[in-house]
Amino acid sequence: MDENIIIRKYQSKDIGKMVDIWNEVVEEGVLFRRRIIWMRF
Repeated sequence: MDENIIIRKYQSKDIGKMVDIWNEVVEEGVLFRRRIIWMRF
């Protein structure tokens, strides 16, 4: 697999996707034992 990864400072437009990823991690409960799901606004 040959993919290019670009690292950049996050922008406000990225926050919704960041929340989705965080919530998926929390719901899986594998890495973090938190019970708080963040809400998207």
